[in-house]
Amino acid sequence: MGNLKDKYCIVGVGETEYSRNSGRTQRALGVAALRAAMGS
Repeated sequence: MGNLKDKYCIVGVGETEYSRNSGRTQRALGVAALRAAMGS
């Protein structure tokens, strides 16, 4: 295994509602999922 010093990663699972007509962009859905994965 390589050197992991000063490395980082985001680990988590987040999801948004499943809908074709949510009215939100893909980016907005991605941001919401990322925030859910981080527990925010």
